[in-house]
Parts: sequence; C-alpha cells; structure tokens
Amino acid sequence: MAAMSVSSSATRSSKPRTSCPSWDGEEPPRRTSYKLRLLRPVAHTACGSVECPTGGRGMQILLVEDDKEVAESVADALAVLGHSVSHASSVVEALKLIDVTCPNAAVLDVDLGGGTSADVASVLNERSIPFVVATGQAKADTPLEMLGKPHLRKPYLIDDLERALDLACPGVGSIGR
Repeated sequence: MAAMSVSSSATRSSKPRTSCPSWDGEEPPRRTSYKLRLLRPVAHTACGSVECPTGGRGMQILLVEDDKEVAESVADALAVLGHSVSHASSVVEALKLIDVTCPNAAVLDVDLGGGTSADVASVLNERSIPFVVATGQAKADTPLEMLGKPHLRKPYLIDDLERALDLACPGVGSIGR
C-alpha cells in the first residue's frame, strides 16, 4: 500500500497548471493525512482502452465546471484521491475532451452559466461512462439526463467526492484510510 503524508498547510506550485494535472513528481496541495491505495485500471467502453490512462494510479476524470476556483479545488481533490483530471468549462469543450481523453468517469456541474451540462450527460450515458453530478441547485432542478446518478450538493468535502465516485464506479477501489 502506498502512503502519502500531507499536512494541513496549503501550498501552491509556481508551475503553470496544465489541463490534465497528474503525478508528474509534484506533490498535490497539502491538506490532511491520507493513505492511498492505488486503483486498478478501468476498461473504457467507448474507446476500448484497457490500460489505465494514468499509469495505474487512478482514473482519468473529466471535470466539467465553469467556475475556475471551484474547478481548481475539485481538480486538486481528485489528484489527492489519485486521479488524473481533464477540465472543461463548457459543453463544447467537454464533448471534445470526451473523445480526446477517453475518461473513465466524470464530475459534472449542472449549471454552466447560460446552460446546463445535460448534453454532456447524454453522451456519457450513451457511452456508459459513469459520472457524478455536482450542483448548488436543488435536486428537483436536475436535468433528466442526470437523474439516478450520485449527486453532490455544493459545497462538498473530499470525503463526499470520494463516496460519490465510489457509487458511480463500484468495484474500482478507493482510498484506504
């Protein structure tokens, strides 16, 4: 079991963030202590990939979020959980990234400021890619394409995100604490 110790003081790298932050030798932002159990690869039904795109360290997650600060926080949390992240701030960008990155799962913000991510949810449903719905809205305002999926009410904690991903992707594995 791989172990990672993180303290409660937050640090930021001076390196510019790429669209897919991964374990490139840099530690994720400092938070709390976790023991990470490496996740097994997940077969991707849309592109037929059986290799884990993150080198066996987790899943490739598509994050659809229009608020840059929220996206950065969620991407950091997903990195702490051992996943690689591709971020899209619009439906058009998300649909392109689905084809390019072959995500194993996604975290979708419902309201993208002028529209919803319902079209992204439809494509993910068609390709059998599991996803989590993250919203500040009441569950009753969720588009039909997103019903029946794990929901996170903003703001949420990293533990909530982990549980929601476990529900969306049963049997994949998670952090051992």
